[in-house]
Amino acid sequence: GDKGIQAGKTILDRQQYAGDPPYEDEPNVDMLVLLFPVYAMDAPGRIYDWIAGSKEVKGIPAVVISISGGGEVFPNTACRGGCIKALEKKGYNVFYEDMLVLPSNIFIGIHDHLAMRLLQVLPFKVERIVSDALSGVGRRTRPKLSSRIMVKAIGNYEKKAVKGFGKYVRIEDSCTGCSWCAENCPNMNIAMEEGQPRFKNNCTACLRCLYGCPSKAIRMKKYEAFTVKEGYDLDGLERRMEGVELEPAEKFCKGIAWIGVRKYLFE
Repeated sequence: GDKGIQAGKTILDRQQYAGDPPYEDEPNVDMLVLLFPVYAMDAPGRIYDWIAGSKEVKGIPAVVISISGGGEVFPNTACRGGCIKALEKKGYNVFYEDMLVLPSNIFIGIHDHLAMRLLQVLPFKVERIVSDALSGVGRRTRPKLSSRIMVKAIGNYEKKAVKGFGKYVRIEDSCTGCSWCAENCPNMNIAMEEGQPRFKNNCTACLRCLYGCPSKAIRMKKYEAFTVKEGYDLDGLERRMEGVELEPAEKFCKGIAWIGVRKYLFE
């Protein structure tokens, strides 16, 4: 259970992506499991780079898991298609796909009680996925054409547009020059110059620097609505909710916007 929660939190909260291609020589694995957070209804560009750098294989089974804040609803239903296609071109047999849901880290924050419900159910979701995958159970979806079109149009635009995301960031006077942001940027897009972070032009917009800065010194110059005002820290969430009796999830996920989350929690 703890490992399942930690795995999900690592993907979305800490934004640790694969860096180098997975194999130096011929692959010698039984199964590939690829997990990624959904960006603009698609996988981040870094994930596609990772796949492109992988060696070709012959029929190795693969599982693709996406992680979103909204669940398996339009327009996220085609979010795995591009990665699956890219893996299949490399020779993988992608036999299983699914989605996990964690608290969103963009646009809108969710109530602590609902966030904790998502963390609580995560180990059971992971256990089901692992059991299905190891048993060879197949699961593939067929997204509608409208979803596939949106992913191709918006997803491709996002990958190019976010590279210059750093120009919309400002550094507050509270910056101590600790270099945490530079050391923890998954794209190595931040360099320290004269004790201040400077952004290059290869951002992936993971928001790790904004949410993780120990001094809270990194803020948006504009588009502040893009980030969650209260910040995003799942470890902090668990600490402040320790011992708190959770209220029913239904109370905090009413309306059309929460259809995917409701389905995920109560299916």
